[in-house]
Amino acid sequence: MYMANQPKRPLVLQVQQTLSLSPSMQRLTLAGPELADFPEVAPGAYVKLMFTFDNQPVTWIPESLQEVQLRTYTVRFVDQAQRTLTIDMALHGADATAGPASHWAPQAKPGDKITVGGPGSVKGLPTGYDWLLMVGDITALPAIASHLEQLPATTQGYAVIKVPEDQDKIELTKPPAMQVIWHVETAAVSTLSDTVSELTPAPGIVAAWAACEFSDMRALRTLFRQRWNINHEYLYISSYWRKGRREDQHKVDKQRDQQEWESRQTA
Repeated sequence: MYMANQPKRPLVLQVQQTLSLSPSMQRLTLAGPELADFPEVAPGAYVKLMFTFDNQPVTWIPESLQEVQLRTYTVRFVDQAQRTLTIDMALHGADATAGPASHWAPQAKPGDKITVGGPGSVKGLPTGYDWLLMVGDITALPAIASHLEQLPATTQGYAVIKVPEDQDKIELTKPPAMQVIWHVETAAVSTLSDTVSELTPAPGIVAAWAACEFSDMRALRTLFRQRWNINHEYLYISSYWRKGRREDQHKVDKQRDQQEWESRQTA
């Protein structure tokens, strides 16, 4: 696993380029001389963007993380030679209920600054499986895309991706035998777990990676563990966000839910 060494301090980076990938996804390329020493990252690694409590980007190094709001985003690309860091940001609208990052990202322009912490790592894909299932919503699309690009060419399975609208489907680089199924919210009458449950796992060892909204995560976890009997060694599942909750609130919900789930499994 990469990322044994993390930067000691957050970095104040500058927006170099911004690009709308789809109605719900904005790509930002950030630049700064310190990125020459940014560590290599594995697929799914993340950074933390920092905002003030009145939803403005932090443009200095805070003395304490208690002074700022943190928003987590998957690292899409790092180029140490060019000193750039690229992240793809899912947008949750621009109304009063949207978070600071969803307000900032569409308006960000070259030259704007923001403070970034990390990188952090997550559990990678296992080895030794026969069939792979990747599941996620728009917030997990950058991580899924990164993983698909790094998979062995012979990998077989499915990537089921939930997006808000048809225009959010993007081209993905993947092994030929990895099929992509788009679950479009505006057209779907079923849930993400309903779409996944229609699939039939292939014989052999099944591995699953899933990241999505809290409620979808809980339904998928039940499907994977209780119906498909996927061994925990071959399963990564996480909620990236929870509807109606800030990131700090969601973190507490997530920890409590995991504790309750584990206690039920051992009861």
